[in-house]
Amino acid sequence: MVARLRAARPADLLGIVLLLALLVAAAAPGLVARHDPYEIEPSAAFQAPSAVHWFGTDESGRDTFSRVLHGTQSSVLIGILAMAIGLGLAVVLGALAGLGGRLADYAVGRLLEVLFSVPVLLVALLTIAVLGAGVVPSAAAVGVAVAPGYARIVRSQMISARASGYVEAAVVMGRSRATVLRRHILPNVVARLFALATLGVGQAVVWACSLSFLGLGVVPPNTEWGAMLAAGRPYLTNAWWLTIFPGAFIVFTAATLTLLGRTMQRRSRER
Repeated sequence: MVARLRAARPADLLGIVLLLALLVAAAAPGLVARHDPYEIEPSAAFQAPSAVHWFGTDESGRDTFSRVLHGTQSSVLIGILAMAIGLGLAVVLGALAGLGGRLADYAVGRLLEVLFSVPVLLVALLTIAVLGAGVVPSAAAVGVAVAPGYARIVRSQMISARASGYVEAAVVMGRSRATVLRRHILPNVVARLFALATLGVGQAVVWACSLSFLGLGVVPPNTEWGAMLAAGRPYLTNAWWLTIFPGAFIVFTAATLTLLGRTMQRRSRER
């Protein structure tokens, strides 16, 4: 383990450190945040960043630093759930297209083309309109919106794996189709999607924050970066910290996960 860390590139180590910081902020924000993110103190409203309030305070006197750190939990959770939902749908659709025969491949292909013709944000908005607002509906909306892109990748991987030598050997040995799918095809396809999923979590966080910014994601006063951006927008000229810091954490999270995903992709190609 130590040898691997020594051999790692500086960018790899940076990605690991940033990821650990992000995980700590998401799992235990109270370790760093000194204030209650929901405690209202009108007399302290719109205070600029200082030693007491590192990121300043909002219109209700709530500590922005605490709200941003606690917002990490909601934003990252939505991103992970959205990617899990998107990959789950992608695996189902990709498996039907890649292994279900010509008719299934044709039907799934036309469905994916229809979904690709609709903008991602519009698909997410339609899903929110059906399911309502909240953490789980936001994750489902983003997951449904990004699933078609991953389904195409899964389909091509399924077709490639089906034509491989180890799958043909399993078929010759009399393995059932379900066994071949479960033991030989899916593990190889999912392993290749892992790095791509890491990249997708960062993208899902951005999409989820976009929904919250539009008022269709996490419902206030819950802490979430997109909702904080929307709440601070009217005060941008005289309280810039209300939008700068949540926006910076969105960029930080997306960049960290992208850096980690690129590293994993490079490692998988080197193997």
